[in-house]
Amino acid sequence: MTIEEMVSRYNIVTRDGKIGVMSDKLARKENMLDTIVAHKPEIIAYIIGKEEAKRKAAEERQAKINAIPGLMKIKAAREDWLKWREEVQESFESEGGGYVGVRPEPKLIEDSAEQFPQAHAYLKAEKYALKVNYELSSIGKKALERVINGDYVKAIEDMEKELKEYTNRHMWD
Repeated sequence: MTIEEMVSRYNIVTRDGKIGVMSDKLARKENMLDTIVAHKPEIIAYIIGKEEAKRKAAEERQAKINAIPGLMKIKAAREDWLKWREEVQESFESEGGGYVGVRPEPKLIEDSAEQFPQAHAYLKAEKYALKVNYELSSIGKKALERVINGDYVKAIEDMEKELKEYTNRHMWD
């Protein structure tokens, strides 16, 4: 049995240079505990390597997201707008009506589609990726990955096509 198979089959984890066999009853039943202990250094190296690869992939993905032109500007503008709206709501609910700051300029948010098309596509796909409905979420996640990797025009076209098909399938639900 390979290291990968052992880690998977017996659900082996590592922490602070130690290993834990989460499926220890199965390992005992199959007389694998001595083998697992004998391969402890290789198991730890394998698990750490996998974790490092996951971390690196997540960092690369986040770097691609951060590199989308205008995305952070649009998100910041949306945050400012939401914060201002909350302040307005709170001022109406308070007895004396409090001071509300200057209304943020919504121009960046309104013009984001023309000015930053990839960022606009990202936000549109993200909206669907965060849906509770698993099918809509799946459609959004697939489009989101394609937008992150640069194929944003075709990704949104395909997403809208899939959403239309979804709507047609569930029209009478």
